[in-house]
Amino acid sequence: MTTTARPGAKALVLALALFTVATFAPVAVVSALGWHTVVPIALLTGLSAVMASLTGGGWRTGLLLAVPFAAFAGVLTWAQPHAWAAALVMAAAALLRGLTAIDGLHNALMTSVITLGFVVAKPPTPQTDLAAPVAVALVVLATCLWVTLIALVTRRWSRKPALVRIPRQRAIAFSVVLALMVGAATWFVVRLDLGEGGAWIILTLLVVVQPYLKDGMRKAIERSAGTLLGFVLAVAIGLLTTSSMVLGILGAACMVTATAAMILGRPYWQYAAFLTAAIILFVGSDGSVLHTAEVRLGATLIAVVATMAVIIVLTPVARNLADRAGLDRY
Repeated sequence: MTTTARPGAKALVLALALFTVATFAPVAVVSALGWHTVVPIALLTGLSAVMASLTGGGWRTGLLLAVPFAAFAGVLTWAQPHAWAAALVMAAAALLRGLTAIDGLHNALMTSVITLGFVVAKPPTPQTDLAAPVAVALVVLATCLWVTLIALVTRRWSRKPALVRIPRQRAIAFSVVLALMVGAATWFVVRLDLGEGGAWIILTLLVVVQPYLKDGMRKAIERSAGTLLGFVLAVAIGLLTTSSMVLGILGAACMVTATAAMILGRPYWQYAAFLTAAIILFVGSDGSVLHTAEVRLGATLIAVVATMAVIIVLTPVARNLADRAGLDRY
């Protein structure tokens, strides 16, 4: 018992250390440069690269992600004022992420497209002589390469996850549906200037929409439950303290706990609860935690309802195709 437990515990500790150092070091650098509007993007980019490395193919996945991720971030920063352009770019990013399901990387790369959703919903405006798209792309590229370097150094102590590969036809169908939904959501987010609430609508779509419709329905339910629990946790903390430093520390603790839940294979609602609380505390540390929580909850529920409606409409078609192909999943 002791012999088999140690490697798991060691891998978990190393993964959490990797997450903490790799994610928050770029945030500290960006803050020191005075690029305060880029801090959330640096944080989410670090998280994206960590998730890609830990749940994908290790440092190679992080390296593969770096350049296209940076390019998408820069182009979206430029395209954001134009609803159709932003929608097309986000749809393309969602499509590519969906196609990686063929190699089982769709979950590992999900957070990177979520980060792009925050870029397009509330584009950063760094105080620099560089054009904003260039500055954002450089921050994303540097952060990804930094995380990849740490993943490379610690590769022999990390556990390689088992990737679930999706059949090609199913992955293509998943990619098209995801691209259409994310593209449409992005158009509304930019057109109506929904800000961070819009980013959370895009985030929820990316989480809930799954290669198999049954999985998506279950994910929608778990997402709603996790969001409600995270909402309660964040509001409770916000009522106890308004200190930005304390909220930031507790947000980091929630983020680490969410990562641990993911690595340990805990139910998704537990991961969603702590991730929700972390994001609310991070964003609300500079304003109102309660307002941030309300926006987060409302946006999540809107996206969940929209996704479940699409699933209900598509279910008869998917079931019919599955029956014809002799498959037990749809």
